[in-house]
Amino acid sequence: MKAKSGFNLMFNGEEIYCYKRIEDDTINKKLESYRKNLSNKTRTITTSIKNISCIKNLYLPEHSLQGQDIPAYLIWDKNKKISIIIEIPEGIEIKELYNIKKDSYEKDKKIVIIKELEINGYLGILFSTKLYSQPKIKYNIIFRLKLDENEYCIIKEFDLFRPDIKLLKQPKRIDVNVTKNDKIVVNEKLIIKNNGEGTGVINLEISEDSELKKIDPNSIFEFNRKFWESVEKRLLLMKEEYEEYSNLIDDFLEIKDEVPQFNELWVKKIEKIFDSLYNAFEDNSEFYDDFGTAIFSSYIKNLTIMTEVESFVNYLKSIYLGKVVFFDSIKVIKLTKDYKKLKARLGVMDLAYNNYDPIIISDIEIKCNKECEIPIYTLFSLIEDPKGGQ
Repeated sequence: MKAKSGFNLMFNGEEIYCYKRIEDDTINKKLESYRKNLSNKTRTITTSIKNISCIKNLYLPEHSLQGQDIPAYLIWDKNKKISIIIEIPEGIEIKELYNIKKDSYEKDKKIVIIKELEINGYLGILFSTKLYSQPKIKYNIIFRLKLDENEYCIIKEFDLFRPDIKLLKQPKRIDVNVTKNDKIVVNEKLIIKNNGEGTGVINLEISEDSELKKIDPNSIFEFNRKFWESVEKRLLLMKEEYEEYSNLIDDFLEIKDEVPQFNELWVKKIEKIFDSLYNAFEDNSEFYDDFGTAIFSSYIKNLTIMTEVESFVNYLKSIYLGKVVFFDSIKVIKLTKDYKKLKARLGVMDLAYNNYDPIIISDIEIKCNKECEIPIYTLFSLIEDPKGGQ
């Protein structure tokens, strides 16, 4: 069995909490074997990397989004032989080791003993993390480096964060008023706050039996239609000149028929297409110039159709401080003079495509002083956080 406790120590003038573990017999035997190989004169020194002259760099990010892999590396004088032990806290795992000879290390959940490298002077590591119940958690990874007659203990501390979005207030009824100057005034809003440090991406998922639906605004719908008509016409002509990129152009044109999805699979599909485009641009500058001209000219030609640009730009200025981004913020809800029910929930995702439990919204009745279309984000108020999002 194993237990976990902790202790505080002073490191570089700061008090740091360290995990102190009572390991199982397997790990204890590995540590004991390592200790026996140390000289009787060996002493352990807790220090920082700058105090070890042969160590050029020990990199580990100070902050990372929960669920993401964390890269780390150690670089030292290739003429110096060092022994390396890495102690890992519960909740962190080693996913990959780089520049290690096959079967030349011992690995457990809490400890890795490095025996032999392919090339002396470099060790690469990839740590894996998961989603934790706390929106922010601190961890220490301990690197024990045996050099000459000394063992140096280097403690690297880092934070793992994530979004923590809460619905603080939800009205039962919302009255919308559109003024003579077409300004949208909402009497009550749904109030959202992100208590975490990670940026949250939210999507208003409307039920099939909801009386109110979200749609593209008329001007955006018309802009998309005209834009893609222009793009398709120009790119189909390019296929005759750049036959080697014919399939790539077809893949790109399929985007116009895609309905954006609130999931990692859809994002990865789009990323794959753009990665292929980037590689093609690198290989052929003429294709890059002609493709860019087709997109830009189609955009400029149809830009005058857009009428919601100003209100959307104002929204974009505000989202970063609130650390909340609407997935389809350009969508609108069509309202009438009579109350109609909105049945929906908020899907929540972070920038690493991790999904969180949806936020349930009770039914809301909404009406307007006249028939109108209002952007989804106008129904929400974001409480700003001075820390910003990552």
